[in-house]
Amino acid sequence: LRSVVSLPLLYPEAYSTGILGRESMAGVLLYGPPGTGKTMLCRALAKESGARMLQIQASSIRSMWHSEDEKLIHATFTLARRLGPCVIFIDEVDALFGSRGSGTSIHKQTLTEFLQEMDGLKSGSENKASSVIVVGATNRPQDLDDAILRRLPRRVLVDLPTAVQREKIIRSYLAGEDTDASVDISSLAERTVAYSGSDLKHLVFSAALAAFKDTLPHTWGPSSAVKKLPGRVIGLHHFEQALKEIVASASVNMAGIAALRKWGGSSGV
Repeated sequence: LRSVVSLPLLYPEAYSTGILGRESMAGVLLYGPPGTGKTMLCRALAKESGARMLQIQASSIRSMWHSEDEKLIHATFTLARRLGPCVIFIDEVDALFGSRGSGTSIHKQTLTEFLQEMDGLKSGSENKASSVIVVGATNRPQDLDDAILRRLPRRVLVDLPTAVQREKIIRSYLAGEDTDASVDISSLAERTVAYSGSDLKHLVFSAALAAFKDTLPHTWGPSSAVKKLPGRVIGLHHFEQALKEIVASASVNMAGIAALRKWGGSSGV
């Protein structure tokens, strides 16, 4: 993924001649379950490349006014060229560019405008020099129009974190928190199978909140807020409580997760 996004932005001159210039990819598709950090990953790539990032939500492009969608897309690409190097990140790209079979005439016009802008990124010295990469993110890649998939040829699965990754995520969210000896982060990582990064964030937050509540007086309100409270210390019992409140969001659709993994083959991050 870094070689597709970061290298062209860091070394545009290397992508101006030869096969790298003729066949360079201007689009990448990140797909995977919700909450796995697709937006965060794109931000990290843009930062690594020293590029600006334009984050586009499908809802911000879709307009109630006829033909405004095409103008917004054109304006986005025009701004990206001026800001280049730049990454255009389109979240929930399937909501904007689903299959044309069921689309309205306005949807088809919007799709056509986007395809023309994507094709324009690979033609002309001015466009190549501007160094613009488009990254789309979706939980439903199977719903994307075939023409969009052809413009986003590099597809990367952003999967649920492994046990090792979950341990690192939990540790990162516990930064600045005190835990007692009963908390075994490795054990928590093993117990949180199918938790996404977002789920783990909510889990740690819930445990910290439970620990904070334990420091409050039996009856609390405005008068108790002015009193200095003891520092909170997160224990295993706080995580036990949090585990009852925060369940893996992917657990309700494991069949869908399996289908996502099968759709894109073995490529992933």
